[in-house]
Amino acid sequence: MIDAMKKSLPENIDKMKNYEIIGEIYKQIREKKLYTREQVSKDLISIRLLERFEEEEKLPDFLTIERLFQRIGTSSDMFSIIMMRNEYEYLDWRKQIADKALNGKITNTDWESNIAHDRSINPVLQEQFVLFWKGYSLGDDVMMKNAICLTISEFPDHMTTDQCIGREEIAYMLYYIEKNRETQNAIWIEEYDILKFVLKYINLKYEQKELMRIYGRAACVYGESDCVDNVNDKINHYKAAFDLQRKYARINGMERILKGLIKAYKEMEQLLPDGYRHMHDVISSIKTEFHIQENAGLEIKITNEIYLFDEMLREYRLERGFSVKQAAEGVCNDKTYRALENGKRRPKNGTYKAIAERLGINLGKYNADMNTSNYEHFEILDEINLIARKDIKGREQKLIDLLEYKLGDLMKYPKNRQLIEGVREIQNLLTGNIPPEEYLKLVNHQLDLTIDDWHENMEHHFYTTYEAKLVYYAAVAYRRMKKPDIAIKIVDNILKYIDESRVDLDYRISEKLQLMILKKNLLTDLEIYDEPAEIALEEIEFAFWIFRGDRLHDCLFEIGWMCENGYWPEKMKCIDKDNFKKYFEYALCISELFYIEKDQKVIKKYMQSIFDIV
Repeated sequence: MIDAMKKSLPENIDKMKNYEIIGEIYKQIREKKLYTREQVSKDLISIRLLERFEEEEKLPDFLTIERLFQRIGTSSDMFSIIMMRNEYEYLDWRKQIADKALNGKITNTDWESNIAHDRSINPVLQEQFVLFWKGYSLGDDVMMKNAICLTISEFPDHMTTDQCIGREEIAYMLYYIEKNRETQNAIWIEEYDILKFVLKYINLKYEQKELMRIYGRAACVYGESDCVDNVNDKINHYKAAFDLQRKYARINGMERILKGLIKAYKEMEQLLPDGYRHMHDVISSIKTEFHIQENAGLEIKITNEIYLFDEMLREYRLERGFSVKQAAEGVCNDKTYRALENGKRRPKNGTYKAIAERLGINLGKYNADMNTSNYEHFEILDEINLIARKDIKGREQKLIDLLEYKLGDLMKYPKNRQLIEGVREIQNLLTGNIPPEEYLKLVNHQLDLTIDDWHENMEHHFYTTYEAKLVYYAAVAYRRMKKPDIAIKIVDNILKYIDESRVDLDYRISEKLQLMILKKNLLTDLEIYDEPAEIALEEIEFAFWIFRGDRLHDCLFEIGWMCENGYWPEKMKCIDKDNFKKYFEYALCISELFYIEKDQKVIKKYMQSIFDIV
């Protein structure tokens, strides 16, 4: 009877299981970079635990894994993390503490939470975090220094490039220097030595994507230091940081970098390169006009997409049409299952495997867009995603073909076929090589590889990041077919799950930003303008919050277009609706800043048509 009620599971479910590969990937990168286990584990974990992690025998806690990746100059963010409730609560507490400390709003009661000492988290990392931010909030340089020394015992006098130092550890060093400037107000020789070492180390040891996350702050701290009298050196670091931020469309910190560049060129009495001052003024104006406060402490935050185990469990159960009793049958008692789905209990391995088989769950704790243990494949995928942001055609298709070739026999996995076919057909849709009607047939096939009988009205499914991307482009196809009503239903289904999740939007905001921009466009297609206006304002803040400068220009253009056409709601007084040309100019500047060539042409053409200018 139960089987009759159960929806059919995807075929070949064994082939879909996402075998654990994070430790294997880590070992591969570590050995490629010639780091020993002794180097990367020093002052952090035992060599034996590291060995068990690399052999896929035991997973350390998520913060330890992230620090281990950071210490070899990369990040674990190629994997999304499915967390237990208590793990997420600790992560959220940690984020709030750092934000409060950096904004000078921390109180003694903030340290008293029971969450601060979660037994599942590495106690060394717990102690370091608390000790550092207590010292920071008190202006106690000894406490901050002692905190850094917990995992970098050679700090500050005996650091070498033979060590393994993670991004968060580097960030602590930079915050330590900045806080000392506030309290000591003197030329500090130790500061100069640390800064020179930091800049040398991260340029030498970090991959570009990880370098991007810390280099801008390091360049600014260096450039603003009174100890540095070589202005040319300051300019070189500022320019390198500026170019790196442009490459990855990182808007956070760009105003500070440009301000430093402008000041340094003035000190040298040199002519400022074209556009620098304009870019600075536009970013500054946008932040002022829309009351933007940048996300504090980005350098110490993990960058993975976060999901909760209990929410995943519930979505899979509802997708199968099971009651709690049906889901627990043959696995555990109803009370145990309810505790799992309420986030109050951690499943034992045997219980998790039994529930996963019962519900057709093919996900582990760490999940990637591909089933592969070869890091080179992830590097190619990163390059594809970076190129896709810039609207650079041709090379992207060649990289997709290369990735398919490199995957070889691994293309037998449905997840890998879904990825390759999906990226290829998205490009065909966007370039007009296939009509949207044909794309919808293809995307339905691609989603069916990992979802049982996907359809646009699907109320329940635990979408992986890549499945959500494919559903997003299904909505884009419906929009191109002049069916925005269907597209909105698709978008709202995913937005509902994101909004109802207990996970802070900070860890899902990239997904929501993309979906909300599409919803804004769909609503204006239907000649509905109040909600799109609200979305446009909200998304400007989101773009700064997650440093996605490549999303910012779209909302600025939308504000200009709505005002120019007389659609801006009167109740929203914050917008200078009569000066709509300004918003087009903002949008053009941002698209030029981040090399978004296709949209530059669209904006210029539109401005020429209404203002009779080039």
